[in-house]
Amino acid sequence: MMRLKWIPAVMLVAFLLPGCARKATVNAADQQRAASVMFDQFETVFYSNSDLLSASGGYKGLSQQEANLLRAPFSSLLQGIDAVGKPALNEVLGNADAVLVGAKDFRGPTGPWPHLGDVQSQFCYVIVLRSGNKFDFGKVISKSAAVSSAEASRWKWSAPGAEGHPEPHQFYATQVAGSYVLISNNLDDLHQMSA
Repeated sequence: MMRLKWIPAVMLVAFLLPGCARKATVNAADQQRAASVMFDQFETVFYSNSDLLSASGGYKGLSQQEANLLRAPFSSLLQGIDAVGKPALNEVLGNADAVLVGAKDFRGPTGPWPHLGDVQSQFCYVIVLRSGNKFDFGKVISKSAAVSSAEASRWKWSAPGAEGHPEPHQFYATQVAGSYVLISNNLDDLHQMSA
């Protein structure tokens, strides 16, 4: 009699486990697909879990300084979305599993002291969204007065320049299905990546 009580529980677990594994596999496949496309288009590619980028201090045993070094390739993304508004940054990273960045066409800083400042490049960030979410980047980004529509389902905005690059930084963004949000400083790269 005792064995019969466990059969429904075992059947339920056996039924649910493949679905959980399938969701994890779907997101891993989304991340691999994004990485594959990035390696075809860019000279340098970096990957990060979204929780590293949403934290501001140390991370899983790393000091704040060490964690900030790992966040460095994603600084343009963080500054760019932050220019739209802090709630947008929190909402985007809160719905993401991973973020990849591809960069190419590197050039030194400009200005009166050409050896001081950030190296500039063309970049594209691919934010891999959590499987099964209903996140709509358009709703989040349209709340900001700083954002305008570049064309259908594409948005643009600018963020203040930085040392060695005084001109404002331009950002273009789009969402691809329910899987990815792409943010780039080059509209052509955004088109190629979204295709």
